[in-house]
Amino acid sequence: MRECDWCGGTDDALLNKRLDNETTLLMARWFHCVKLSNAVLDERHPFHAVFAASGSPHVIVSTRDGVHVVTFDGAQSPSDLWSALEDVLGRAYEGRVDKSLQAWRRLLDELDTIDVRRERLERELDEEIETSGPQARKLKAIRKELDELAREREKAEERLAKGVSLRLLDRV
Repeated sequence: MRECDWCGGTDDALLNKRLDNETTLLMARWFHCVKLSNAVLDERHPFHAVFAASGSPHVIVSTRDGVHVVTFDGAQSPSDLWSALEDVLGRAYEGRVDKSLQAWRRLLDELDTIDVRRERLERELDEEIETSGPQARKLKAIRKELDELAREREKAEERLAKGVSLRLLDRV
């Protein structure tokens, strides 16, 4: 991604200010994302040829060997960007990107649910201590449930680490 005077060091060329960027952020995790300054437009810059040959794009998505390249001016729609990201990922990785994204979202939703339950239980624990004191009978049950949630979260994080990875193809 090339910075410009307009975006002022932000990720605006990649992310959309009006829409949810979750898909873009998740897909970008499979890429080596590099942000370059606007200096790449100077003919003396080592990466100038990449940007000059492509008509000064704002975002370049490519396979690691550089054979398949998609360029954007920074005003691309999220769906166009996602399509290009999925195409490049499909050329570089084994497995289905859409299925991995779906699994990733499910696990993230599960983690969110666990976090909401934990916050509710922590509030309940605090309220019980305030109203009934630190020796209240209910505290043991609440702490047990918090421990169970911590184990659930740990397992979900392990599945997240294993379950959403795509295997890089050897042929690229």
